[in-house]
Amino acid sequence: AGAAGRHDGQRAGDAILITGAAPEALFPERNWYWTEWCNALIQCQDDVSLNRTLSGVVERLSEARQIQLEVDTTLRKHMSDYVVTVLLVLGSIPMMGFMIPDWYAMLMDTIPGKITLAVVLATVLITSVWVSRANSVDEEDVGR
Repeated sequence: AGAAGRHDGQRAGDAILITGAAPEALFPERNWYWTEWCNALIQCQDDVSLNRTLSGVVERLSEARQIQLEVDTTLRKHMSDYVVTVLLVLGSIPMMGFMIPDWYAMLMDTIPGKITLAVVLATVLITSVWVSRANSVDEEDVGR
């Protein structure tokens, strides 16, 4: 049995055959690229001429990883910009209270001021829910 030969269901050396359940068992989050690579690897065990397909799958996996890193960086920047904006909006209310006490009293004690404050707080709440949904990634959509 040579290096490429099989012996009792295993390859010679320390590499073993991968079964059809390997992609799901090793990576249950259902990453499309991982599953494609494992399926190509399983097929290559039976047909050595398919080894060339692995490089294409690995290249796509590398490209997808690079794109995902760029998207993550962009999302993190937008999230930090959003947090700074919310802190400025909410922090300006007590700050203005120290600088212009009449404005703060009007904001807190009158009906139009309370309506304005409610609109600002509702906007912060709605946008925070929207931003948190935008930042959550559905794993099934990754790689499609």
